[in-house]
Amino acid sequence: MTVANADNADSPMRSALGMLFAIVCAAALGLAAGAVWMVLAVYAQHGGRVPDTAWLALPFGLALGLVMRAWIAPRGWLAALLAALATLLAAAYFAVLLAAIRIGGALGIGLIGALRSAGADLLSQAARLALQPADYGWFLAGAALAAITAWLAWRPRKRL
Repeated sequence: MTVANADNADSPMRSALGMLFAIVCAAALGLAAGAVWMVLAVYAQHGGRVPDTAWLALPFGLALGLVMRAWIAPRGWLAALLAALATLLAAAYFAVLLAAIRIGGALGIGLIGALRSAGADLLSQAARLALQPADYGWFLAGAALAAITAWLAWRPRKRL
């Protein structure tokens, strides 16, 4: 077996590991964006009421699309798919964290206490109940913007 054949032999393994790493990075970026989104929503509150900040899906989608294009290995349609999924994950995480803040505020406990005591079922139900139909539209628009940004900005590199 020559050196060239050895490199080709582990190419599918490298490709699979690269894809796994890209998926993990996209998920981590989506969760980080959701946490920052929640902080912005909490700091924007007036009189104890958190304003509707679902429109922030657009700038977060744009940012995630740019990040996927620049730093995540798969290019083209795969980067677009990862950017859209990361944006939807950020929106879901934002909604769950905001539900935890509301539950914690009603019970007089902090965010971590609310996350621990409420559980995934209650948090997901509270998040769904708090969302308006327009919020889903904003989330989908942000995901579409992320996908378009990651897709359109991709150009194959010219080899010298």
